[in-house]
Amino acid sequence: MAETQGQLILNQVRKLVAVQGTRRLTDHQLLEQFLARQDETAFAALVERHGPTVLSLCRSFLHHLQDAEDVFQATFLVLARKAASIRKREALGSWLHGVAHRLACKARVRAARRDSREVTTTVEVEARSTDDLTWRELRLVLHEEISRLPEKYRAPLLLCYWEGKTQEEAAAQLGWRKGTLKERVHRARELLRGRLTRRGLTLPAGLATALLCGRTGTTAAASALVGPTTKAALAFAVGNKAVAGGVSAVAATLAEGVVQTMFLTKLKIAAVVLLTLGLLGAGTAAVICPASDGDQVAQGAKAQPGKPKTDHDRLQGTWVLVSGERGGEPPPEGFLGGFKLTFAGDKFSIQLKGETKGPGAYMLDPAKTPREINLTPDGQNLRGIYRLKGDELTLCLDENRGPRPTEFKSPAGTNHLLLVLRREKAVGDKAPKGGESPPKGDAKDEKDPAKLQLRIKELQRELLRTREELDAAKRQLELARALAEQARAEALAQRDLAERARRQAEQELERARAAERAARAAAEAIQGDAAKRQVSANNLKQLALAMHNYHDAHGHFPPAAIYSKDGKPLLSWRVLLLPYLEQENLYKQFKLDEPWDSAHNKALLKANPKVFGLVDGKTHYRVFTGEGTVFKGKEGMRLQTITDGASNTILIVEASEAVPWTKPEELPYDAKKALPKLGSVVKDGFHIGLADGSVRFIRPPVNEEILRAAITANGGETVDLDKLGR
Repeated sequence: MAETQGQLILNQVRKLVAVQGTRRLTDHQLLEQFLARQDETAFAALVERHGPTVLSLCRSFLHHLQDAEDVFQATFLVLARKAASIRKREALGSWLHGVAHRLACKARVRAARRDSREVTTTVEVEARSTDDLTWRELRLVLHEEISRLPEKYRAPLLLCYWEGKTQEEAAAQLGWRKGTLKERVHRARELLRGRLTRRGLTLPAGLATALLCGRTGTTAAASALVGPTTKAALAFAVGNKAVAGGVSAVAATLAEGVVQTMFLTKLKIAAVVLLTLGLLGAGTAAVICPASDGDQVAQGAKAQPGKPKTDHDRLQGTWVLVSGERGGEPPPEGFLGGFKLTFAGDKFSIQLKGETKGPGAYMLDPAKTPREINLTPDGQNLRGIYRLKGDELTLCLDENRGPRPTEFKSPAGTNHLLLVLRREKAVGDKAPKGGESPPKGDAKDEKDPAKLQLRIKELQRELLRTREELDAAKRQLELARALAEQARAEALAQRDLAERARRQAEQELERARAAERAARAAAEAIQGDAAKRQVSANNLKQLALAMHNYHDAHGHFPPAAIYSKDGKPLLSWRVLLLPYLEQENLYKQFKLDEPWDSAHNKALLKANPKVFGLVDGKTHYRVFTGEGTVFKGKEGMRLQTITDGASNTILIVEASEAVPWTKPEELPYDAKKALPKLGSVVKDGFHIGLADGSVRFIRPPVNEEILRAAITANGGETVDLDKLGR
């Protein structure tokens, strides 16, 4: 049992050390560590680092706390699955912003549909006052426009404002020069300002910065979600759709949907959602264009019947996907049959559900085994291998710029795309099913190139008209939206003026309160200092009275110390005064023949006679020793021998340096040397106790000549203590 408990403690210590270590790593290093060995600690560090900013964005979009947490968890589920495909890992915050924004938009639509069907009592993220709703709407618009910025402007803007990094930190993380980063941040702000202005919003710089803040009180809430989100993400990363407890089914469903969408986008075939007429027009053009390419290839082949066909020649035309895998998983629904790949000359294009993407370039190397192909859509380079068997084309590509595949497989956990395609027959190559024959006129038109070209031009003109109508409708919609936004902006401006007035009044009130607090503190300080002066003056009066009582008992003042037989000082005069300060029991405990720091006497330092003003066993009340002083030599001076007058001679003084109260260490006086430093018990001066028992407070500057005269007992000087200080 003891070994088990010790092992648990050791594991916990190791985990804490690992967590502290990960906090010093960059996002890029943490991602590499997670991908290399599915490191849970590295992924948890990423969730902890970016969780507050992601949760803040989710709360900006969604009214309900559960919806916001679902999107938060779905964002990191997607990160776990798509971590290997992130190209710019140093800009992970920008990538997470894009994913969270996409998920939040989908969740917002789901929530609106749900709320329209049923009325439920929900716990909202924050009190939904009119002001809160306005701020949320402003954040929605702001994040929507940020998501549309190019990556080179969005990444530095989010690092500096959303994540709160300095320009030096952001430049180092992105690997840019500071000048480059400043220029791009400035350009991003200009683009953002222009887009917001077109939508009728003119935000002050400070307000825009406040809206962009990525950590608006979400740190604690995000920390509570780190553990369950990390465990669920690790299960989701390996394809476990059930996802262990800790996240809701809604979060898992949202994540699956975005992963499928990103899969299509990676192939550059994501469909653009258009109005019905736009979709029909784009689909018609996409169908016609591949057929035209196929005709050109067929004509080129017929022009040189005797020349053997190369792989480049055999590849020409349109190919339709019949099966595929990615990382061991089948493609999404509707992907099979809807995906087409067209090769025309040295270019290729991709069609999905009627929309065309491209063209892009490609290169073949049939001399390699297996044969190699490089596809470059939109400047990217997808490396892979291919196999041609009659009308069947097999491709295996790496979608993340990794090593080129060496076999036609797509194992689980890899980024390999395995696609099997069949050649699409050109127009007129395939007979109608069931023995049906097409109408004679249609067949004749299909074989007549001139009429076919006329038909293509007619359809293209129809498509152009449809797009112009769509653009006009969009402009009208934008105009209506701009007018609505302008009205809202004016209302916001009025509200902003009222808010400024309120804040200004609060600031004035706070300044008045601060002035009152400062005045009260100053008064208390003055009262406290006055109280300290009174206490110290009373202490000196008691000590001077005790000295006189000692004089009455012994015929002289006490010596500066108790000396041993060989003349060594053992204990301070303060010990000799104890019986005359109602401390006789304490006095009897001292061994007068032992030094102050002997084992026995040193233990008595902890005694606390208040009259000595002790602080940690030390006192500032000391006497002057040396030639001419009251405490010269080893014998105490008699009062009658003070010829300068008891009211003009210093007996005890507040020294600057404190000493242990039993230690025989006093202030040495030498007429030829500088005077010891005095004061520090109270502010603005020090007390002196005179030989007649009176006490005076001396304010600097001090007249040194008069002070030296007051220290000596028989100097014969004329002493005017009223002129000693200010």
